[in-house]
Amino acid sequence: FKLGVKSSFLPLGLIFGLIFGFVISRGQVCFTSCFRDLFLFGRDNAAKGAFYGMLIATFIVFVLMLNGYSAFVRSFSVAVALGAFLFGFGIVFAGGCECGWAYRAAEGQTHFMIVGVANFAGTAILAIIYDQIPDWIKSGPKIQFLNEFGSLPGLTLNVGLLLLCVALIFAYKKRFFAKGGY
Repeated sequence: FKLGVKSSFLPLGLIFGLIFGFVISRGQVCFTSCFRDLFLFGRDNAAKGAFYGMLIATFIVFVLMLNGYSAFVRSFSVAVALGAFLFGFGIVFAGGCECGWAYRAAEGQTHFMIVGVANFAGTAILAIIYDQIPDWIKSGPKIQFLNEFGSLPGLTLNVGLLLLCVALIFAYKKRFFAKGGY
């Protein structure tokens, strides 16, 4: 096992995937349910946990980039905004996000087996038509953790937005209980 050799990361990835899959299945973790629980029941633990996890992941990626690892940076564009909206609409309509449908399908829930097939079909259709999408839709500014001058615009922006989301969760929960729930 040599660190830095891509093929040596496969066993590590498999072990991580097994542990991660077990945790999300046992904990019934789903990003859709994070927001459902927050807005319908006033339970904010899962939503805060999701954002804290993204904060930790942000710093881990940043440290890796400082140590020479490269990261794939997607441009923020009309396509990203449209894709995020469609993805969000789809997971709410389907009743679960990527994690949610996968473990529910593995539990034998047929609705989520159909959701999984539709997810793969949608991804395949996008892959087939991607080259026909006009460049003005796909292009946009790249927001990176580090730029050529060594400053941290992307890290600051990302951490700031994640902390804003956590603050909004706290504010919503406070308002939720001030109203006495639903």
